[in-house]
Amino acid sequence: MYFLYNALNEPIPSDIQDLILHYLPLSSLLALSKLPKMRPVVQKHLRLRVINLLRCFTPSPDLCLRMMRQTGTVISGSSALSVVAPGVCSPHDLNLYCPKGSARSAMQHLLALPGVRRESFPARMFGAERTHFSKLDVNCGIRKMYRFFHEETNKTITLFESIDSSPLVPILFFHSSVLMNYVDAREVVSFYSSLT
Repeated sequence: MYFLYNALNEPIPSDIQDLILHYLPLSSLLALSKLPKMRPVVQKHLRLRVINLLRCFTPSPDLCLRMMRQTGTVISGSSALSVVAPGVCSPHDLNLYCPKGSARSAMQHLLALPGVRRESFPARMFGAERTHFSKLDVNCGIRKMYRFFHEETNKTITLFESIDSSPLVPILFFHSSVLMNYVDAREVVSFYSSLT
C-alpha cells in the first residue's frame, strides 16, 4: 500500500517507504503521522522498531512486551535512544525500569523468557529509602538493581526498580537529556525530542 508520493505525485514503492521510515527520528515520524493515512503506518513501524530491538536481547519479544504491559516496566537508556533516533547508537544492553513493588513480578517474567538467566551476584540495594521528608535525589531514583543475561546473545538485561510508583523517576536523573526517552508496551516517548 502506498502512502508517500514523490514530487511528481507518483506513489513511492512500499519497500522504499520502509527504508525511509527506518532512518527517521521520532520527531519526524510524529510529524509524518499527522498526514492522512500515515498514523497506522507510523504506529506499525514503531512497533517493529521495538520488536527488532527486543529480538536482539531475547527470542521472545512479544513475551517481553507482555511483561512490560503487566508490570508497568519501561525501556530506557541507549536501547530507547536507538528506537527514538536510529543510527545514533548501538545498544549493548537493555535497561528496564519498573515501578516500586513490581520488581519481583518483572523478574519472574524475565526468567521465564527462553535463555534469560540471572547473573550470580546479589541484587544491589541502594542505601536510603525515600520518605516524605527526603530530597528528591535519593539514590537517583533507584531502589534496587538486578542483572540478567541471555545465554545465546550474551547480552545484558538490567532491571532497575524505581523508588516511586512511577518507573520514570530514575530516567529523570539521567546525566544527559539525549537519553531521557522511554519505550513502554504501548508507546515511544522522548522528553526532549528537539534535543534528541
